[in-house]
Amino acid sequence: MTPRVLHLRRCDCAQRETAAWFLSGGKPADWLAELSRWRIPLEGMRCYIVPREAGDYQPSGLLVVPPKSAAQPKDVRAMALGTIAEKLFLPVEAELFPPVAATEIATLCRAAVTLFHPAIGVVEFDPAEACGVWQLLASAEVASSDWNAARAGAELNSHIAAVVRHTLPQIEDIFGDAQKEIGSDPIKNLPPRPDEPSAGMSGKMGRAMRGLGAGAVQKFFSMLPSGGPKNNWINQVLDWASAKLSGLTQEMEDLRHSELLRLMKMLENDPDRGLRHALPLGGSPGRGRTPPGTRLGTRNVNFNLGNIGGGRASDPWDVPWALRQKLTKRYRELALHEQQLGRFKRAAYIYAELLGDLAAAAAVLKEGRLFAEAAILYRDHLRQPMVAAECFVAGGLFTEAVAIYEKEGKWIELGDLQRRLENEEAAAVAYRRAVEVKVAAVDFVGAAELLEQRLRVPDEAIALLRRGWLGGPQAAQCLGAEFTLLGRLARHEATSQRLAELRKETTPVAKSIPLGEVLEKLRESYPDLTVRVVATDLARVKLSERLAGDDLEHIRRGVQIIARLAPEDRLLARDASRFLADRTTALQKVLALPPPPPPPRKAGSGRLGKPNLLGSIPLPSGLQWLAVRRVGSRFVVLANKQNQMVLLRGNWQGQFQNAASWTCGPKGARTLLTLTADEARSQPDFLVPIPLPTDRNVQVIPTTDTNPAQLRVGVPSWVANDAFTLSISGTQWWVLRISDGHLLLEERAMDGRLIGSFDVSLVLQLPVRTSSEVILFALRGHVWIACGPFLLLFKNGKTERRWELESPILGFDASAPFLPCAVVARCEQGVAIFWLDALSDDVEMLASHLARPRAVFLGNGTLVLLAGTSDGRGCEGVVVDIDHRGIHSEEKFYKNGHPPIALIGTDRPDDFAVFDGSNSAEVWRVTTK
Repeated sequence: MTPRVLHLRRCDCAQRETAAWFLSGGKPADWLAELSRWRIPLEGMRCYIVPREAGDYQPSGLLVVPPKSAAQPKDVRAMALGTIAEKLFLPVEAELFPPVAATEIATLCRAAVTLFHPAIGVVEFDPAEACGVWQLLASAEVASSDWNAARAGAELNSHIAAVVRHTLPQIEDIFGDAQKEIGSDPIKNLPPRPDEPSAGMSGKMGRAMRGLGAGAVQKFFSMLPSGGPKNNWINQVLDWASAKLSGLTQEMEDLRHSELLRLMKMLENDPDRGLRHALPLGGSPGRGRTPPGTRLGTRNVNFNLGNIGGGRASDPWDVPWALRQKLTKRYRELALHEQQLGRFKRAAYIYAELLGDLAAAAAVLKEGRLFAEAAILYRDHLRQPMVAAECFVAGGLFTEAVAIYEKEGKWIELGDLQRRLENEEAAAVAYRRAVEVKVAAVDFVGAAELLEQRLRVPDEAIALLRRGWLGGPQAAQCLGAEFTLLGRLARHEATSQRLAELRKETTPVAKSIPLGEVLEKLRESYPDLTVRVVATDLARVKLSERLAGDDLEHIRRGVQIIARLAPEDRLLARDASRFLADRTTALQKVLALPPPPPPPRKAGSGRLGKPNLLGSIPLPSGLQWLAVRRVGSRFVVLANKQNQMVLLRGNWQGQFQNAASWTCGPKGARTLLTLTADEARSQPDFLVPIPLPTDRNVQVIPTTDTNPAQLRVGVPSWVANDAFTLSISGTQWWVLRISDGHLLLEERAMDGRLIGSFDVSLVLQLPVRTSSEVILFALRGHVWIACGPFLLLFKNGKTERRWELESPILGFDASAPFLPCAVVARCEQGVAIFWLDALSDDVEMLASHLARPRAVFLGNGTLVLLAGTSDGRGCEGVVVDIDHRGIHSEEKFYKNGHPPIALIGTDRPDDFAVFDGSNSAEVWRVTTK
């Protein structure tokens, strides 16, 4: 029997009824104050004083077990506990892992009462250690009994550093044997066409003899000098020999074409048999040539990595384009069918050996848990090391994964893996490197989390968080994280001391509101009552100091926090509202503040007015602005700085955060012009630069006081290197690749799992020469693909509609979230609008006089279009009140400056911002008549 260590695992809902409570803190006065708030009879309650840890008998809390018939108290500020087998007490929302039966719990618990606390651990109590509530008024005698109930389990063999294969699978060993190539076993039982040349022995011998004779004649007479007139007898003989050889070639091509038609019929009627004779359409052309044949041989339908990369002689067949497209489509349908049946090796065989699509083959092998094979494909053929490392770890090949993590600088992953291998020293070194990286990026909260959770040095984490409060973009978050960590460690005296320090220090104006918000959260969630009371009083003091200022926004937020500090006091909320109204009126008279904006206008009201310029936002200098995208109530800007791509996150007050960067050449810097995200989300958490950078890496932008939401930017490691664009729609990722001249559309899950693969070249019916010709856009399950003026709409893997617009398409924009779903196709001249609930075969162009316009849907449904004028002296635009019924009203407007590079909405539904590449962005407001 292998002993297991029991853990507590938190659940989303309560797992058992409340049978007891745990009051945190070491002061009996706090315990009695909390018990008196319950307003229930206290007779019969059993109380157990819980120590801090083994060997330290100072109290850390009180376990209160009421009688079974007692009433349940309300508004309890304590941890609710349930019971298993009436002996083990644990939090009501926690479960034991691994699961243990109640009968086993009764056997394991030796004492009458056993507490399993998530922070303190396991504590046992004898019946004699129970006390009544009245006994808390006097100091308890220090007992000499051992409070520690933890028992050491069997130790694992720590000398094992890793479990690995003796040798990695080689190319020729992984997917079986595929020695039978083309020409070894013909397709039978299919009747020949009436005019089909003979493919039997007599036909082969006749063609061979005719070929030898014609070839010999051509070779002999070509050595003789022709001389004389052009139509002499030597030239006539040479022409005869050439015609014979050409006839033989045409006869062989006819036989091959008949063989391919048989293959196509067999793939439709008997797919399993057809796959054994399938003709490879992609991959390496091989090394050398074999004698040409007219029959397709039998193949092993299990994928063989030994067939990848060539190395053998081959007999290439010239397949007509239309037939190639049909075979490709059928191959992909069969691959998806095999994948759905769970036959992943067969699916990988189709993708890799028949289609030459190694990226899809690797994804299928990974899904089928063939991790070693998938890792070799990712590492050696696809050059995707991080996905290879994930597969190596999943397959137990830790040594190879360690090498990749070290080379790629993935220190957290490396530390986790080294700890899994019980290499604590190596793990600590890796975690320290990760801490250094986060500190260099001014991510003190992330670094402190690593120090506390990975390195288990909470004192260093607290010191680093205090350093972050002194200055930096995460000041308030560092303070909040420090209080959370102190509460988790039950260091309530240290928390009280920290609050006293904050009371004495002079708080800068910029930190007063963030400090109030941190103290408000402390009042709501800190486990110690005394600390909550002190934090509430300190918040009132610090916020009251700023109410006499002239910053109306600070005053408004401060008054709201003060009112929330006592939610039970209704008079306080009323007085706070009156104070804010009076203070706003006084400041408007003194400072001449602008009146509040009118309420938002509804779409279709026809009350649209001309836009007015409100002001401008200064932007950091020395950057070449390329793309801008709104993210929630903020925006991100993509810029080029000396061939270094930088991403900045800003707000409408002009505050910016250096978020991420990529290294690229001048050519790549000019082509990164779009940031894509899930268009249906108002607060997307993942941005991808388009076209895709060559670096398959995701950078996590840390939170700051001005940007509290975390954001990920980059390209996931599972995206194939031949992918050039992608689009996100919910949990689906749509990826476009050009593989072996085919335009492939892949549907993948967020973790990279391949859901479907479609060849859209046949549907598009256009040759795709470069990736810049194709634009991809996904929205709510609909996938839009544009190539020049042609537009395709896909849904559920099928082509829904096809349009041809008046001018080439440059990009797409979506309507604002929570509004009727619409897609704007920006063209060389004007735009086209498609309403997903009212699609039509006819396309109506809008604002065709605008050249290469930028577009944005505002929060109230208004469409804004803006483009540079033909003379280059300014910009002209139009605002349109539009819905699926049509245009209700529109207004033209003009502005000075360069043509816009981006047009985005702001945090108000009537406002929009114009970015034109200068060092400032203009903010405009659409007025209402």
